[in-house]
Amino acid sequence: MIEKIIVPEVKSKSTGGIVLLASVIGIVLANLLRPLVNYFDIEGTPFVNTIIVVLVFAIILAVFIYINVSSKKDLLQMIELKQYTKQRLWIRPQSAKHFSFILFSYLFLLAFIIFIIY
Repeated sequence: MIEKIIVPEVKSKSTGGIVLLASVIGIVLANLLRPLVNYFDIEGTPFVNTIIVVLVFAIILAVFIYINVSSKKDLLQMIELKQYTKQRLWIRPQSAKHFSFILFSYLFLLAFIIFIIY
């Protein structure tokens, strides 16, 4: 069934240089804006901080949903998914060693970030 889907040939663009340039610009801008951020470093109440966090989370969620909806529209324009049957796909790790490596890496990074914060 999957072999019948014809994948359109899309020429991919090399984005390595653009990503590197954007990273360098981001780091330079962050270093230039540090004095300005320190100038505006004021204490806020937990209520105001909560409102700011909720607003940022809502914006991120809205952008995520927008990207998913637009990607789904693009996918549906390329192929007709309704003509194919739905099947469950089980994604399993390559081995128990691979799973344990990913799990312990995640836990190590989580502990490291918590240690840095506190």
